[in-house]
Amino acid sequence: MNWSVELGVLISIIFFLYSILCYIKKDIFFTIRRDNRFLIINKDKYLKLQLKINLISFTCLMILSFMNRYSKINITYIIYFNLIFWTFNYILKRITLLKKYAELLEKSGQ
Repeated sequence: MNWSVELGVLISIIFFLYSILCYIKKDIFFTIRRDNRFLIINKDKYLKLQLKINLISFTCLMILSFMNRYSKINITYIIYFNLIFWTFNYILKRITLLKKYAELLEKSGQ
């Protein structure tokens, strides 16, 4: 196994464990928590959605990592890995807004 695959598997596992920890502690995922325009309205439903989306993301990242195990294309793997990770975070935000588990606050001065 090459270093990028090993690192990808490690990051995927840490990401998934962090997701479970956030669910247990009733904590908001870091990509949404740092956005001060994002107000969570229904925290319980949001946390369940966050865990489901992160489980799907974790599964996709692990599949990608094991598919790349037999490939020698490290840069493509790194691009796809980041694309999957950040796409699922974007999807989480969009679904959260569509289901009205959260809302975006207006910026002051606009």
